[in-house]
Amino acid sequence: MYDAILQGDINLAVTTDILDEYVEVLDEFFGSNELGELIAKTILELPGTQKTTVHIRWKLIADDPDDDKFVDCAVASNADLIVTDDGISGF
Repeated sequence: MYDAILQGDINLAVTTDILDEYVEVLDEFFGSNELGELIAKTILELPGTQKTTVHIRWKLIADDPDDDKFVDCAVASNADLIVTDDGISGF
């Protein structure tokens, strides 16, 4: 999947909120204040990346409202799938 994303065979939809979370998690994990930002910029430059703007916040995940950003992005970008650490969910 990683190679397919890098080659543009899989489109990746992201929002500013999602990228901000990636930066925060990566900087914390690697103990860096710059690595997360570099990775976020790289994600935006990938051939299949779709920068998405969310207009409706659905508030669908009661157990973890912070994860709503991923569902909102998927709906706004008309995604076929959400791939998470918990697995793959289709629409």
